[in-house]
Amino acid sequence: KEMVAELGIKIGDMITPHTDFRVLNDGKSLLGKAWDNRLGVAAAIETLRNLKGVKHKATVVAGGSVQEEVGLRGARTAAYHVKPDVAFAIDVTMSYDLPTSPKYDTKLGAGVALSIMDGSVIAHRGLFDFVENICKQENIKYTYDLLTAGGTDSGEIHKSMDGVITMTLSIPCRYFHSHVSIINVDDYVQTVNLLTKIVTAIDSDVVSDLKASKYR
Repeated sequence: KEMVAELGIKIGDMITPHTDFRVLNDGKSLLGKAWDNRLGVAAAIETLRNLKGVKHKATVVAGGSVQEEVGLRGARTAAYHVKPDVAFAIDVTMSYDLPTSPKYDTKLGAGVALSIMDGSVIAHRGLFDFVENICKQENIKYTYDLLTAGGTDSGEIHKSMDGVITMTLSIPCRYFHSHVSIINVDDYVQTVNLLTKIVTAIDSDVVSDLKASKYR
């Protein structure tokens, strides 16, 4: 106890396991801690870099929200601050490529996962179709993600104000919520590419069409 006190550690202090970043043998798989959700922040930053000097009609706001794992709290505050017309949560999702996993298509190397629903939200169908069409037109590799439990920041964003057109884009990840999670770099690149294409495609007419859509 005295040794711990000498180190300045107190009850209630946060700790984090130390993990060295590694590129695994296939050259595509990246191991590190907290891909959930450092990866989403990285994708947002890289998208902003891509948009520099690119003509588009959207006002783009990217945020790294806090306390998603304990109640989507930062996302709610951010949504009320920004008041977006359209919003995307960028997250990770389960990679079903382990021996005991269900045989779903979402796995490392399968591309960006378009979330149909999770335990906190059902994607706005008009926005979902809009995004899927971009994937098809731009040859962006994608798969579908459908969860009945868990949640993402979309769960709070879509309920903000009088409702926000929202969906989640996810990157497959093994062992997330651990300090040895694994992602595929190509899935990350596809996600950034998709986000960049979405921003350049959205304008006021698209937003009006989405708001008028029969899909809510």
